[in-house]
Amino acid sequence: MLPDMALTKMSYARLAVIGVSGAVFLAAILMAGMLFGHAAFPTPGDASPAVSPTPSPQQSPRVEFVEFRDEQAGFKISYPATWGPRSSSDPEVAFLASSVDDQSSALVRITPFDRQQALQRLEEELGQEATTLDLNLQLTEQRVRNGESVQEVLLGPKIVDFAGGRASYYVYSFDASQDGSQNGQTGVHAQYFLFEEDRMITLVLQAIPPSEFTRLASTFDRIAQSFERLSSQGSSS
Repeated sequence: MLPDMALTKMSYARLAVIGVSGAVFLAAILMAGMLFGHAAFPTPGDASPAVSPTPSPQQSPRVEFVEFRDEQAGFKISYPATWGPRSSSDPEVAFLASSVDDQSSALVRITPFDRQQALQRLEEELGQEATTLDLNLQLTEQRVRNGESVQEVLLGPKIVDFAGGRASYYVYSFDASQDGSQNGQTGVHAQYFLFEEDRMITLVLQAIPPSEFTRLASTFDRIAQSFERLSSQGSSS
């Protein structure tokens, strides 16, 4: 179980609340990666000049997408046609697709969640009224910053418009060797957390190695923008 983390209203007020497309945040983290990412993630050719944070058409050609739709889970999402759907033994994983080499992927996780009960606990902890956004930030801060494979939080939390609601958004580096599939590798995750009345929706976009995140920025942006809820189960802000 993750340790409790009491975040005050003052700390929430210092967080930026921004409602723009994911491309802006992807460009921001890519710019940061060009400035300091090479020191953190050394790769062959590190001495070469930094590339533009926005992938050029030659780097990331617009690819054909296919749609995945799950009426029971209540969402749809599109992903590159060159990727393939994958299965997961985790019952909370509602969707998983990846590239042939499994180094680039998109995952949707749906976790049961009692918003009212969690809000009550948070208000008791803070000693004041709390909102779903407060709860979102507290729980996602715990989940991301205490994640076993997380190496460094590169961006976040940011509050973004996502699937018709407001979600917290992070970009972080992670140890891809944790599950034994990518020995010695480091990767980057871009992750969205959206809370509904009785569930938490998480979208995770993965790139291994970190340099792939630059190339796939526009693709990841399209995937995130394609995610739609087919039915609203409660306010997410």
